[in-house]
Amino acid sequence: MKRLAVAVLLLTGVSAVLAQPHDTRTSGPSETLLRAMQDEMARTLEHLRLEDLPEPYFLAYTVLETHRLELQGNFGALERPVEADSRRIQVEVRTGSREFDDRHFVGSQGQTYRPVTGVLPVEDDYDVLRAELWALTDKSYKSAVERLTHKTVYRESNNILDVLPDLSEDPVLSSVETLATGPFEREKWEQAIRDISGVFRSFPAIQSSSVDLLWRAQHVYFVDSEGRSYVKPGHWFELRMKGAAQAADGMIQSDYRQLVWSALDHVPPVDALKAEAEQLARDVTALADAPKVETYLGPVLLEGQAAGEFFNQLLASGLANPREVWVEQKWSAQHYKTGALTKRLGLRVIAPIFDVVDDPTRADFRGRPLTGHYKIDEQGIPAQRVQLVERGILRDLLMSRSPTRDRKVSNGHGRGGFYAPATAVIGNLFVTPTTTMSFEKMKRRLREEAKAFGLSHGILIRRIAEERRRSRDELLARPVLVYEVDVETGEERLLRDAVFSAITLRALRDIVAASNEQHVYNLAKPGPFASSATSRASIVHPSVLLSEMELVETERKPSKPPYLKHPFFDTAAKN
Repeated sequence: MKRLAVAVLLLTGVSAVLAQPHDTRTSGPSETLLRAMQDEMARTLEHLRLEDLPEPYFLAYTVLETHRLELQGNFGALERPVEADSRRIQVEVRTGSREFDDRHFVGSQGQTYRPVTGVLPVEDDYDVLRAELWALTDKSYKSAVERLTHKTVYRESNNILDVLPDLSEDPVLSSVETLATGPFEREKWEQAIRDISGVFRSFPAIQSSSVDLLWRAQHVYFVDSEGRSYVKPGHWFELRMKGAAQAADGMIQSDYRQLVWSALDHVPPVDALKAEAEQLARDVTALADAPKVETYLGPVLLEGQAAGEFFNQLLASGLANPREVWVEQKWSAQHYKTGALTKRLGLRVIAPIFDVVDDPTRADFRGRPLTGHYKIDEQGIPAQRVQLVERGILRDLLMSRSPTRDRKVSNGHGRGGFYAPATAVIGNLFVTPTTTMSFEKMKRRLREEAKAFGLSHGILIRRIAEERRRSRDELLARPVLVYEVDVETGEERLLRDAVFSAITLRALRDIVAASNEQHVYNLAKPGPFASSATSRASIVHPSVLLSEMELVETERKPSKPPYLKHPFFDTAAKN
């Protein structure tokens, strides 16, 4: 059994950083916490041997050390601010062997597949930290032993002879990367949230709205029994805006913005954020007055964010999590799906005008920050550039440390794994067309193609709802901002209450044109499992024209309008 290797801190000046008084926002990682993690791991691996029970052959600790601030604004007022420091830990104990262990199996109780997590003290008391690590390690070991027993029975009862290894053999790296962040200026941002949320008071059609800010100054600590060790920043600034209005027929019209940055200095000025809120309010107000969509089958032009979500939900999600999980109860399989494209190596998965690369090592694109940038993934494997698609053909997969039949080692994409096992997830996905045209030419081609279909208009979509907002039976979330474009004049008219119909992965192959302008879409990327944490990600992509898509009217039912006017806009109530 391997003993824990002593971590070698490669960055110059790390010892000086560790010697400073601990503050995750300014002084970097805690030497006491790292030492407690390493010492308790070494003790566990050396002494944890129980008669007639399998020994642990792999152990990993991950700690999220966070200073968190949450602010919520509603029509100009601040609600429930929360500020707190925390340390959360994940303990991963594997029993059996690299060739067959307790992972990649979901028994009769699906939650047993989740890692064991808990809370650590925020103070650097070495003995208390060791005690908490010991208790959680014991709990994780017992869970792993039980799961391995059930997995062995499942394999034998189902006569499974061809078994893949459960843990890949990968390079060992130890490093510390710290990123101090200055004071958050809480008073400034409290006022900013009041101002941004107050924008909605100028739009009488808005019935409900909110503006939420989440700021995490965070460092992640990781050690495993094979000798990997890292500390890295995980700072996260997120602004969420919601607005809803109601059409005359009672149908609720809503839209949502989720803006994500990895550093405070990447966040735009408050005036730009207010402008985003104003645009959201205008869009929702216009939707409440727009006519309903009618069934449409023909060419569709996806512009900007709509194209980004199209590539996110069909391509990026289709390439995630290539390793299958054995599931004892078939109903729970829906929570542990593999990417729909991962079994298509060597086949065409997108139109032949595209090459696709994922490169987490890129920090920016033409001067714009990419939030999907990282140097080491959550399993301690260095990030790598991966050529996924060449001329439309799938050539490679994103990999965590879960081997597949076609790929045996990680390429540094194990992510989203704090409350669920780490799986392969994109970092920075570059969708690059080999032939392009101007957006105006694409719009003219939309009109020409629609006319060839015998239609009076084509469809232009500027926003698609985020991945987390799609229903379970949808492959692509609903389009939010849908415009019919007159084939003769090019005039646009906004439509409402549309959903996609009969969307399949073939839509990726139905792309017939791409714009010469590349957009940067920074997002919070959900993992493939229901309990996966979101990961910062970026998609660099063009706008695209599809030869054919179908849109129909939603089956949602209208709601009764409120009996009284909103008090902000009821002049009689104020008098």
